[in-house]
Amino acid sequence: MWKADPTMVCMSSAYRSGEFLYQDCLWDDHGGGPAYRWYFYTFKTDYTYPTDARYRNNAADIVEVRLKPVDGEGATAVRIPTTP
Repeated sequence: MWKADPTMVCMSSAYRSGEFLYQDCLWDDHGGGPAYRWYFYTFKTDYTYPTDARYRNNAADIVEVRLKPVDGEGATAVRIPTTP
């Protein structure tokens, strides 16, 4: 279903082959809230990740988001480092 080539450029988006895709930066996961305002979102609240080894190394960092219309509906794909 997902055929468009990734942009391979950090923080970029494109519309290719009928798909909208957004490519995020790798290894930029710093917890809850947008990275550019991270301090303000975490000042009063502590965000922590699970301690299980499978969640280490930015396992929850969003790498890519894809959107595509399919049969009058919308399909969405979100890729994280732990998904192929």
